[in-house]
Amino acid sequence: MKKLILLSLVFCLYGCTNLKSSENLPTQQEQICRELKRSLIFNATSGPNFGAISDTQKANMMRLYDKYNCSRLEKSQ
Repeated sequence: MKKLILLSLVFCLYGCTNLKSSENLPTQQEQICRELKRSLIFNATSGPNFGAISDTQKANMMRLYDKYNCSRLEKSQ
């Protein structure tokens, strides 16, 4: 009986922490905007081809930054 109560308590606590942790997760748009901003500020790409970005890549990132309305997202925070 004690094991059953302990087990149910563990599952309850584990479930509660999972619910709490998902409250503040960034949206997909926020994640994209953060990655774009980081890449533009530090002039670097992430991933397997880590290095400086070319002018074409920078222009594409700026286009995506505008497409996802990242500037509007920053103002609302």
